[in-house]
Parts: sequence; structure tokens; C-alpha cells
Amino acid sequence: MIEEKPQVDGAAPPNATQAPERLAGYAVLAPFVRDKRVLDLGCGEGFGSWLLKEWGAREVVGVDVSNEAIEVGRKHFGREGVIFHVGDAYQAHDFLAYASFDVIVSFETIEHEPDPHAFLNRLRQFAASGAGIFIGCPNGHIAIPADNNKTSHLRKYTFEEFKSLAENVLGGARQWLLGANIQGYGFIPDGHPYINKDWDDRGGIPDTKALCMAHLLPGQAQTRPDRSNVLYYLGVWGVDGAAAAIAVSAQSYSALIEPWKALEWQRSQCLTSQADLIESRNQILALTSLVTKLGDGIRRLQAEALGSRQQLEEREGQIQAEIMGLRHHLEERDKQVAFILKSKSWRLTKPVRVLGRVLRGEFGLIKESLRTLRKNIEE
Repeated sequence: MIEEKPQVDGAAPPNATQAPERLAGYAVLAPFVRDKRVLDLGCGEGFGSWLLKEWGAREVVGVDVSNEAIEVGRKHFGREGVIFHVGDAYQAHDFLAYASFDVIVSFETIEHEPDPHAFLNRLRQFAASGAGIFIGCPNGHIAIPADNNKTSHLRKYTFEEFKSLAENVLGGARQWLLGANIQGYGFIPDGHPYINKDWDDRGGIPDTKALCMAHLLPGQAQTRPDRSNVLYYLGVWGVDGAAAAIAVSAQSYSALIEPWKALEWQRSQCLTSQADLIESRNQILALTSLVTKLGDGIRRLQAEALGSRQQLEEREGQIQAEIMGLRHHLEERDKQVAFILKSKSWRLTKPVRVLGRVLRGEFGLIKESLRTLRKNIEE
């Protein structure tokens, strides 16, 4: 991801992976600045201004609103023919009165401007007749996460929005370039000094050398850059010839492959974790099914127990009713027996019943009857 404007003293040292992003924009200007007076508006620390002079510019004026960045620029990138000022496009008239430039460049500035139309008009006022103008803008929709509230960008531009804005002020661009990441391979002479050179300080950033012609291969649908997914847009006005540039840094094979190995390892870990999650999910589903079945069984047993209880209660009621009926029947029979025993006909027929017992030989019953009769008389 492209970094927001300048690094200052004490910040992290430059990075061989990120530096080409910042270098490539200035490299586009290399064929167009020889013997030209160049305005680098929004120059940051100024390494691009140093490069433009290195590539043949007669004079380069770097302007940036950051006093810290300009101090770093004067310290590390100041040289004959390179001048730095603190200010913005509106303040530039104070120290660049009546100045006109053959080439004007502004990278990563317009997205910070509250009035981009006025900003572009200021740039046009500094342009000499037939001047080349190079205006770059990052694709904020790619470069800055949606939840990042700390960015100083006042607006995120799509390619179409930036193109419409710039051409509305500057007229139709001669060319539009897309800042795309490059994946490639190269052959570098053994012992080339730039292989062993380290970036010990900021002075190493602009220390670049042209190596050879680059060859661009066809893209692929899965990785092809387009206006929506590139990191940067660059409009070009007022120059003849095609503008393009590629900035690279050489890397060892291990430096290239290790991140991919790490990604593959991470992918395998994710797949393993995903498989574990699926297995855990299946186990949970199986346990859930078992719990559901157990719940159904418990509810079925409860229903059966409730039905059995109701049946028992119904049977108990029936038995109680039968007992009450039997008790009532016995009471009625006892009443009938008592009534018979107390009746006159029962007393009159008693001798007949005794005679019958004698004839049947039931002397025990006769004795018992006499004993009962005697007892009743005595009472």
C-alpha cells in the first residue's frame, strides 16, 4: 500500500518492496525533463526532486506544506539546481511570483485539497506555454480501508471521478496511466554494485540506475489490473511520446518465496481448522439429535405414565364403587335377616324348624338354640 506523504527523520528506513511505488511515478517523467524547469508540488522529502535533476532537469523547485519534510529534503536531497520551499499551491505565488515551469508534477496531493478545482487552476497558472503536466492520485478505495478514520485524505476518487475533475480544468489528457504492481523475473549481471548496495539512509532512495528494457507479458483474468483495482492513477498533459515506467528492486528467491510459503501454511492451517470446525459441528449436530430423541422418549414415557395413572385412578374409583355397592348390599341383607328374625311368622315356625333339626340329627344346633333362648329369657 502506498504510504501517505513524507517520511521524516526518526521514521522507519525505506523498504525495497515499497520504494518502487514511490519511484515509478517520477520515473515516468525521466524522458521529459532534460533541460526543463520543473515544479514538484507536494514533493514530500524531496527524493523525487533530486531524481528529476539527476535525469537532466535544468532546475527543480520542490514545494510541500510540511516543514519537517522540507527540512529532511534540504538535508538529504539538496543539491545545486534543486530548491525547496515550505508552502502549498496557494502560497506558492508568494515565493514563485511570475514563475513559469516547463514541467509540473504533483503526486498524492489533490486528494488532500478542499477545493481541487482551484488547486488545478493554480497549477495551470504556473505552466509555461506547452508545458507538460503530470498529476497523480491514489485510488483511495483500494489504498485506504473503509474503517480508517485517521487518513488526511479529504476524498477518495475513482478513476472516472479523477479523470473528469482533471480534464474539466486542464482539458483532455494526452495519456492516462495506471499504477500497477509488477510480478516478474530478470537477469542481472553478477557483481552488479546495486545488488550489494544497502539503503543505510535516505540518500540511497534516489540512487537508481537504468538497467535494461522491460518486456510486458499478457495479463490473466484473475490478476489483470484495471481502473478499479490499481493503486494509482496518473494523467499526462502537454508532452509528446508515450509515457511509461517500471521501477523494480532485485530480491532473492527466498525473499520472494517465503511469504508464499507462509500463505500456503496459513491456508493449510485454515483448511485444517475448517475441517475441525466441520467435525465439531457434525458432533454437535449428532449430540443435538440424540438429545432430541431422548427428550422425545422422556415425553413419551411421561405420557404413558400419565395414561397409566389415569387408568389406575379410574380402576380405583371402580373398586371403591363396587365396595360401596357390596357394603350396601350386605347392609340391606342384614336388615332383611333382622326383619325376618323379629317377625311373628319366624317365631311361630320355630318349633317346626327345631323338629326338622331333630329329624336331621342336628343336636348341636338345637343345644345352641336352647342356650341362646335361655340366655334371652334370663336377660
